[in-house]
Amino acid sequence: MSKNETYLQIAQIHIESINEGFLSSLGLPFMALLYEKIDLTPSGYLEVIEKDNQIIGFVSGTKNGLKPILKSMWSDKLPLFLALAPNLINPFKIIKIIEILFHSVGTKDENAFPKEELLSIAIRPQFRGLGLAEVLFQKLVSRFREYGSPSFKIIVGRDLIPAHKFYQKMKCKEVAKITIHSHKESSVYTYDVIDKDKI
Repeated sequence: MSKNETYLQIAQIHIESINEGFLSSLGLPFMALLYEKIDLTPSGYLEVIEKDNQIIGFVSGTKNGLKPILKSMWSDKLPLFLALAPNLINPFKIIKIIEILFHSVGTKDENAFPKEELLSIAIRPQFRGLGLAEVLFQKLVSRFREYGSPSFKIIVGRDLIPAHKFYQKMKCKEVAKITIHSHKESSVYTYDVIDKDKI
């Protein structure tokens, strides 16, 4: 499977599984470009699970926040413009895109939380309930442990009830509530990588 096909499949899973957020509305080319940058940026992390030459799930993260990833996207202007072109006729989307590219998380409490972050995790619907999300979560934990990171954060929108249940099941701790970009409330969870009781 080519790298481009990998990123397209990941983007499709994201759009199908994490469809409540604004990012998913920007379309397949933009999401594929985003996951390419997560994969290729030194501070990014992308892990997939495959079956029969098809990606069935993935997890992404970053050890240094979103800014290096977004900076990489912005510096590569032509692919970014082409990926976003269908959205540029919508003024609302233009404003939101600028917010994402220039302000990252954009919360005054940003420095209170770990820079390391689980960005997204998703499984194709027909493969859910098999423990694959837990496997991917632990792969990310292992990677952060290799980095020597004591903890990482996850930002979860208020209305994403299944996501809240999953992170609570994985023994993540809800440490704050914040509002970002759209002024909708989100919860910040943290996970202590070095807590041996969770291994």
